Amino acid sequence: MNEKKLRISAQIKDIATACDFVVAEAESAGLDERDAHHCQLAVDEICTNIIEHGYGLADDERFIDIICQKYDNRFVVQILDDSFPFDPLGRTDPDPTSELEDRRIGGWGVYFIKKMMDELTYDYSQGRNRLTMVKRLKSKTGLSENTRKPLEPTPILVSSYPNNNWSIAPSGRLDIASSRRLEAVVVKELGDGHRNLILDMSKVDYIASGGLKILVSLWKRTRDQRGDLILAGLTPSVREVFMLIGFDLVFTVFKSLNEALANHKFNSK
Repeated sequence: MNEKKLRISAQIKDIATACDFVVAEAESAGLDERDAHHCQLAVDEICTNIIEHGYGLADDERFIDIICQKYDNRFVVQILDDSFPFDPLGRTDPDPTSELEDRRIGGWGVYFIKKMMDELTYDYSQGRNRLTMVKRLKSKTGLSENTRKPLEPTPILVSSYPNNNWSIAPSGRLDIASSRRLEAVVVKELGDGHRNLILDMSKVDYIASGGLKILVSLWKRTRDQRGDLILAGLTPSVREVFMLIGFDLVFTVFKSLNEALANHKFNSK
């Protein structure tokens, strides 16, 4: 048994460090790139839930421990915290077929984990929550070097097009931290009277439930102002998450920015 440990402070900014740690250990264990991405997303979601709901955000005096182990053909990730006892696996799953207007905010992160990991168990002992997640190894190939994402914020580009159409292009990760930056950009564009909005997702290679929540919120905000927000250029990893929860059916999605500009008829003029 090979075991590696990491302790992070209970702050949103440190979740990316935990994700990078798990990706590196998944690479060492022999997971393929897709399965390593699933582990990364699972750790992101659980750590976010602990910090937001268990510790109440930005508590640099509290910690989360992540333990990675390899047993033969199983890659095991344990996440431990000392917040109040809470079993995330006991929650009722959200409905992936519901309309976008009816989507409730919570529950999607745990839903991802249930769908993407092979085994999940929870226990509470000695004053700590312990969630154990297992991914079975299917391949002995390593991950490509670009699987590990930079921690630095990446720019969000805004471009104008004829007929008062505007594209907004985030890049890199779209999680609870970076999605707030995207929210600020979209709100500013709406405030400037720009209501024909295309989110160019072609450079977003990772999305967590925090990012999905912001997308729903921005879609509703844009509709409230008689505008329209559509998506273009979903990368394979993002499309997988969208399909998992049915977002590919409720959002208007085009294969590319050019296709969206050529074919979509916006609500506002």
